[in-house]
Amino acid sequence: MSSPVARLSGTALGSLNIIQKSIFVITTTAAATATLPDGYESQRVMLVLSVDGGDLVISGTFRLGTSATFDSAFDSVELVWISGLGWVVSNNTGAVVFA
Repeated sequence: MSSPVARLSGTALGSLNIIQKSIFVITTTAAATATLPDGYESQRVMLVLSVDGGDLVISGTFRLGTSATFDSAFDSVELVWISGLGWVVSNNTGAVVFA
């Protein structure tokens, strides 16, 4: 059985593969971007900025906007996909800002 954890590093991380993985541990080497695709009903995803080499901005369909910005190491957010609402925050540790 494969691990549900994806460890990513860099600046242009592209679209996160939420079909294969549910936990994303991310290291930024400078300001970084990624995209969180739409999910399926009740799907859960956790995003963690493990090393802060620059702000991480994740674009997606969030209940609270279209982007989430992580600006400190160990900022993390757990999200649940709800049809008609998008990704809804179930836990926000640190200061992930939605806009």
